[in-house]
Amino acid sequence: MRRKEINKHCNLCEYQKKDFKSGSYCGVTDEVPYFEKKCDKIYLNKSFEKKVRQINIEYQKLASRKFDIFGGVILFPLIGFIILYLDYLFFTKLYVPFSLGVPGFLVLSIVFLIGFFLIAKGTGPLIFFKQQKDVIYKNKIDLDNICKVYGIEYEIKFKKNKNPFDQNLYIENVNIDKLK
Repeated sequence: MRRKEINKHCNLCEYQKKDFKSGSYCGVTDEVPYFEKKCDKIYLNKSFEKKVRQINIEYQKLASRKFDIFGGVILFPLIGFIILYLDYLFFTKLYVPFSLGVPGFLVLSIVFLIGFFLIAKGTGPLIFFKQQKDVIYKNKIDLDNICKVYGIEYEIKFKKNKNPFDQNLYIENVNIDKLK
């Protein structure tokens, strides 16, 4: 198994030790770990539960933001394009024929910047969401695959904050079961 794959197992184990010279190594054997498919000495306890909590809360937060992100991608750019179109109409129908001078040009510039800002406000979070999604989904898949290898199932109860303006999500309970 490749070193990168082995580290995914070791990062969940209580026996993992780290050293600046050799990197991570096993606390039981005091050697750099090497195994095929699964480690016989792995001990999944507190650090495993902490990782399960961390990865799943990130995953749920990302999943709950999906609707807001895609709603913002439609709403803000639509308003921005409408403002830019109205700015264009103002320019062609009023500014050019009546030669409004510097004050008219300032109004046109400000309205253009507002429209452009609204377009960026909708597309910026989408790009950030896509980058986060790749990393967080990969971490969740890796965790679930490692749990399958060791015959572990977990169940998590999430609790949302009652405040509608607070997007925080909390873990109420985690049940980790080792299958035989």
